[in-house]
Amino acid sequence: MILMGKKTKVVFSTPDGFVDTHLRATKPSKTDTIIACIKSTSLIKAQVRIENASLPLSNTALSDWLYAKCVAEGIFEPNISYCFVYLCQDFASEKVFQIYALDLAYFPAHQILIPDIFLPMGLDLTKHTQSVFLFDKNLVFYHQNELVYHSFCQNPQEINKALDYIHAIYSIAPSVIYAQDSETLELISSDVSLPILPLSALTGESENPIATLAFLYFSKSQNNALPLLFPSTPISFYQSKTFDLLVKTLCATLLMLLYPTSEFLYSIYLKHRFEALTKENLATLQTIATYSQSTAPEKNKAQDTALQDHLYALYQAQIAYLPRYNLLADLSKMLAFKDIVVEDIRLTSDIFQDVAAMSFVLSSLSQKNIINAINALQNSPHWTNAKQQIFFEAISKNQEKSSAEIIWVRNVF
Repeated sequence: MILMGKKTKVVFSTPDGFVDTHLRATKPSKTDTIIACIKSTSLIKAQVRIENASLPLSNTALSDWLYAKCVAEGIFEPNISYCFVYLCQDFASEKVFQIYALDLAYFPAHQILIPDIFLPMGLDLTKHTQSVFLFDKNLVFYHQNELVYHSFCQNPQEINKALDYIHAIYSIAPSVIYAQDSETLELISSDVSLPILPLSALTGESENPIATLAFLYFSKSQNNALPLLFPSTPISFYQSKTFDLLVKTLCATLLMLLYPTSEFLYSIYLKHRFEALTKENLATLQTIATYSQSTAPEKNKAQDTALQDHLYALYQAQIAYLPRYNLLADLSKMLAFKDIVVEDIRLTSDIFQDVAAMSFVLSSLSQKNIINAINALQNSPHWTNAKQQIFFEAISKNQEKSSAEIIWVRNVF
């Protein structure tokens, strides 16, 4: 939930500027809340399936654990910061988390983003019980107020297949498709088995239905747990890609203005330089024969220096891996003679930025051995400190052994 003051207004960002809740053009102030809609095709999308017995303990922040899980499974790069939200579906034996993430470097400064496929959640339940929504080429279906089906459809045939799948799986025959733009209506209306209406039919014929739905969604999120995409710490405008593009554009403009003058000055410089080099060349040709033998040792010395530089670079690369080797050695020493087996070790790291994530499974015939090992890892300064954190799942047990997955991260958060 976003806490808002009494004087705070909500404005919607469009490609042409900003509009208020009455869809009138406005200029946001520093205290206003700016919301925007982002296409789901611009987001990183992934699915994480977790058995109920393997969920983290209640005292562990679920969002932090999911972030570490995404890093360990290669969904997120360990040396890149992401902003993400998730939708959770509960099943009898597992939970399925749908992950939607964006690289913070591409996050617009001082804005709250709403993925377009989330917008129907801002409507009343009765308006999307038997409805399908088409945002660009993303077809979504809601069931019992949850987004249960999402498919990328490029033509009417794929849309019809998706409708047949929804009817077969959920025993619901959708009655209408709401499409985002008029071009989609004209292209597919004659080839799809359901009537297709514009999104404006849900918003009282609004001239900007996306903005209207975004305002409804954000308003509903103040009292309901609806996902909003925004960084936990504000992103400065000077850290955004927009600022980088503005700087590059300004530099290109200056180069275009300075190019004619610099070309003229450079031609004068080349003329004088050519004359000077001609004189130097004549003098050099006269002394080459005299100094040919004396310069040979200098060349050998330069080659030796280059060889030493290469050997030093190899040495630097080797010692960068030593902390990882020491960590594995410490793990082996700590678990020695404790009847514990370490399995399925996976390590993801960036040695030059000192960022790493490692997951492994501890298994033993005794559940007590696993608990003692986890306590030892949590109390070890080599594994848990200001830069390093450990996450562990609930201990699972079968007829033969007990096991638990451990996730260790360094400089990820």
